[in-house]
Amino acid sequence: MYESKIHILNDGFLIIPRFKNESDPVFKKFPTLRLPEIRLGVFSYLIQTDGLNILIDNGKGNRLGNSYGKYIFGERVSIEKQLIDKGILPNQIDYVVNTHLHFDHCSGNTKIDNGHVVPVYSNAKYVIQKLEYEYALQIYKTDNSYIQENFLPINKFGMLMMIDGDFQLSESVELLLCGGHTPGMMIVKHTDKNNIFYFVSDLIPTRHNVKLDNPENVDFDNDQTRKYKNELLNRCAADKAVIVFQHSIIAEACQIEKREDKFHFKRFNFNERFLI
Repeated sequence: MYESKIHILNDGFLIIPRFKNESDPVFKKFPTLRLPEIRLGVFSYLIQTDGLNILIDNGKGNRLGNSYGKYIFGERVSIEKQLIDKGILPNQIDYVVNTHLHFDHCSGNTKIDNGHVVPVYSNAKYVIQKLEYEYALQIYKTDNSYIQENFLPINKFGMLMMIDGDFQLSESVELLLCGGHTPGMMIVKHTDKNNIFYFVSDLIPTRHNVKLDNPENVDFDNDQTRKYKNELLNRCAADKAVIVFQHSIIAEACQIEKREDKFHFKRFNFNERFLI
């Protein structure tokens, strides 16, 4: 097993205006919630390993303009353009892993070409959990987190690679079904000669969520999120694995220590392993 290359791809921010109830006691406990807006980073990652280019999610894409629903997009640069700037053409991507089908993770799947919605990565297989795809088909008309143009054209063009449960994508990359945030969300485990990495999507959106549960209205199944998160943190502490976040304001990763039955994080130095 050899050392892989991991590229950080930053698609700016999701900005969410906050309509807060100042009398809510939660604002006394967490003063940062008094801020007028929430900012979440939108990160994707390219793993070059096993002779493959494997893209983990692809951000907000180019089709949605500068906002969508309640979300405002800040400092956005499409993942496709960032890859091109790195000398990696869209047709050189072998796999696009959609950890789940919320728009901020997969709107870069497709683009408009001569008035038609077409896949961005023309030679890639788009890897999606069966449970997630079927749920998206059921819910997209009533839940605007799911946009049909992000996933239906992938099937139409014969580029959908549907998997059911944990899946070994290559020698060093494993896809792990965790659910919780959405019914079919998965995380990505990558093992090379130096480290074990977990790209945790919205299971643990930021380093703050190592200790804090996600807000109650964020996950499809809060209990499943907490259960899988606890199992993963125990595993990471034992293996000295690296957790890579996708919604921190800046690119962040950490290693986990467990002391007195509590999890603590230690920041991982991106400069050692990741390419910006």
